[in-house]
Amino acid sequence: MKGVMVIDNAAEVRRRLCELLSELPDVRAEGCHADWREVEARLEEVDPCCVVIDVPVAGPAGFDLLARLRRTAPACVIVVLTNRSDGELERRSREIGADHFLAKAADFERLVDLVRDLGCE
Repeated sequence: MKGVMVIDNAAEVRRRLCELLSELPDVRAEGCHADWREVEARLEEVDPCCVVIDVPVAGPAGFDLLARLRRTAPACVIVVLTNRSDGELERRSREIGADHFLAKAADFERLVDLVRDLGCE
């Protein structure tokens, strides 16, 4: 079973993404707020092979959260899924440790395919 953690400040976005990803037969998706204390506690519970995060939702601290995730879960695939698709945000996210950068408006299907194709258990 692939654990996927969805980090987003918006409860409705977390719920919808978790529903969408949980439709995959081998995926257990769980959402959490972009608060490091909650993320840290949930990392152990979920043991994710993938984390989906909307970096800008937490403001400048979003990049700090991304960096902490990369240090705490180095083998984890990190996907930034955001409404903002500017090149600077993508460049900075990738520098800090994001493996993928997707747009919420266009890439929901691509996110599902990406998670489906992950080789982790």
